[in-house]
Amino acid sequence: MHGLTGGDWKRAVTCGTAPVPDPPTYVIPRGIIECMMVDLAAGELDRVHERIAGRFGRAEPRARVREYVSGLVTGLERKNGWTLAERAGEVSPDGMQRLLRRADWDVDGVRDDVRDYVIEHLGDPGGVLIADETGF
Repeated sequence: MHGLTGGDWKRAVTCGTAPVPDPPTYVIPRGIIECMMVDLAAGELDRVHERIAGRFGRAEPRARVREYVSGLVTGLERKNGWTLAERAGEVSPDGMQRLLRRADWDVDGVRDDVRDYVIEHLGDPGGVLIADETGF
């Protein structure tokens, strides 16, 4: 097994690239696995956002929806306008609330795009998707 020293582990755990040992076998610490999962999730969120971005006429709601969806899939204990706004670096929930209440976007188109994404990535011909909004 290859042991990485303090500085190497610190860089690896903060989602950096861990050095490749010779031979390339070593124990991967939990922090690196978590970072890999975050990177994977972020990549998928980017793909979903690219798919739905055209449904938003203005740049501000287009950017905000990326932050909103990102906040929904994080490990926040409570997911509401305040916590999602704070996670996005905003000082109040006004922008998140404006996105949901007044922003001009194609709601049906976003629904269809997300449905198509789910079918492409999780679909099974015999499967049934049940969405439960009570967990929000």
